Amino acid sequence: MTEAKKKPLKKPAVKKLSPKKPAAKKILVKKTEKLKSGPPSKFTEKMGERICEIIATHDIGTQTLCETNPDMPPYTTLNQWRYRNPDFNEQFRAAKMFQADLLADSLDNVANEKMYYFDSDGNKRVETGFTNDKRLRIDTRKWIAAKLLPKTYGDKVEIQNTKDENESMKKELQNLRKQLQEQNESEY
Repeated sequence: MTEAKKKPLKKPAVKKLSPKKPAAKKILVKKTEKLKSGPPSKFTEKMGERICEIIATHDIGTQTLCETNPDMPPYTTLNQWRYRNPDFNEQFRAAKMFQADLLADSLDNVANEKMYYFDSDGNKRVETGFTNDKRLRIDTRKWIAAKLLPKTYGDKVEIQNTKDENESMKKELQNLRKQLQEQNESEY
């Protein structure tokens, strides 16, 4: 019997992966052209009105609006403008109040959204993860609306009595007590 020669196993070729650096892009700019660097960082009343209009007509958070809308300045710039311009800050607060109404109005739409799936038996089922997500979205919108407009959407009901109202109620109670006392005396 002859022994068959065993061939050594070849190791598979391993490619070394080197991280590729993205090729640097050259931006050619004529001397007369200027690079755009986003919205201007100088505040103007017209820009303030446009920002407040965008905030008042969207139910998205201000930071997200700043990141996604090309007309909006960076979020930090917006906050600096609010700090430096009291009139703009008041406009901003009014826009946020309108936004609170939008959030409250959208609660019904969020609550009526449904996502279904079919189980292994072919039964139509409601996706529980989606339901939990929906609950979180509703609670968040309710909380924000309650914080922005507590008198309208807050849970706490505050009763404000003036001193005159308290005095008139006090007199009325004294008169009723007097009448009851007179009735009791006449009956006994």
